[in-house]
Amino acid sequence: EVKKRFLLGMRHRTGYRRGQLHITASFTLHNHPSGDPTPSREDREITRRLKEAGELMGVAVLDHIIIGDGRYLSFTSQGMM
Repeated sequence: EVKKRFLLGMRHRTGYRRGQLHITASFTLHNHPSGDPTPSREDREITRRLKEAGELMGVAVLDHIIIGDGRYLSFTSQGMM
């Protein structure tokens, strides 16, 4: 079974107190082993859920990028965010 690998990137800023960290933005990046970066129903659903969770926590979800065989798809560039 081939599995997708996910990367969640986060932008952060350090708070006033030492060691305090605030996540302000994130993005998701993963590959499609098939080589076709077209988002699946599950890709669209997880993006929707991540955006909802981000809104609750005050973290902007900037993009979801899918890597294919020499191609990629950006949800933001495609107006899907």
